[in-house]
Amino acid sequence: MPDLCTTRQNKTQRFTGPTWELRCYGHDDTVFYVHENVLNPSPFRELLVDTTKTDKRKVYVACGIEVLTMMTDFLYTGEYSPTVQDIECMDPEVRDMEAKTQLSLYYFTKDYNEHRLMSLAMRKVAACDVSPRGFLDIFTRFRDEVCNESAFSQLQTWYATWVKDHLHNLLASEDFKNLIQNDVECIAGDLANLLGSYRAILEGKESLKRGIELEGDGRPSKAPRHGGPTA
Repeated sequence: MPDLCTTRQNKTQRFTGPTWELRCYGHDDTVFYVHENVLNPSPFRELLVDTTKTDKRKVYVACGIEVLTMMTDFLYTGEYSPTVQDIECMDPEVRDMEAKTQLSLYYFTKDYNEHRLMSLAMRKVAACDVSPRGFLDIFTRFRDEVCNESAFSQLQTWYATWVKDHLHNLLASEDFKNLIQNDVECIAGDLANLLGSYRAILEGKESLKRGIELEGDGRPSKAPRHGGPTA
């Protein structure tokens, strides 16, 4: 694993401009010092949501400490922990949690589809190889963004690719069956609609629709089909 602290220290020596003090809400004692000429060219300035009255360079950032750590390391080094290799060595439950943490970077880059940070984050999300439960948790959390045609396309592509590769396990999981029974017209319908945007996986879309209509366990659905009459 690269020594990010040493790399960041070496690169920091190249910058002599003023620094900004970044803090997260609820963690006032933890301060991140970032050089102004590192922060200014980046798209992350919009996340500096609350400038103090006494000093414009003392600000609060709309994220948690873990995400801010990843973002600042990336600004200085072009990388951040954990690496893809670290993630591949994690237990499955830990990888599910790590994928959600990585996707939190979406809020830094949602208007920057080709930004290198999000591309790096999506490679790490793919390395997490999340379980059906982890996938559904993530889909629920980012549902509005991923179902919006103007949303971040790398995120949409990851969703569609995951369903294509794990469709059988998804339909067979208890978590999916519970989702079908409780929310068939909303989240499950959005999953089917998402797949409709990708011609390469239309077969997966039809399988997913059949799974929705059968409630995932072979029984006819009591709920109306998405956009169709009651069965």
